[in-house]
Amino acid sequence: MSTRNSKQKNKIKNELLKVSKRCCFCKVNLNPGNITIEHVIPLSKNGSWHISNLKLSCEHCNFERLDSDFWEFHEKKKAVRDLRKQQIKQKMISE
Repeated sequence: MSTRNSKQKNKIKNELLKVSKRCCFCKVNLNPGNITIEHVIPLSKNGSWHISNLKLSCEHCNFERLDSDFWEFHEKKKAVRDLRKQQIKQKMISE
């Protein structure tokens, strides 16, 4: 079955929240109002609803990713996080 009802999705979210309460891309803390389920391999490319193919993300990252490759998008977001950390460090050193 490629679709899930909201009760099934909530069960999946609760299981995934036991692993991490942060967006798999931007690392923002997730709350009930901004959680989405990400498929590492999209359903359109023969991905499944198996827990090993699922991650949690915030709505913003989910929307931004659209149909791009999970791992490419993950690396892009990691590069942005690393750049922000570097900029903050530079600012702290210069103050």
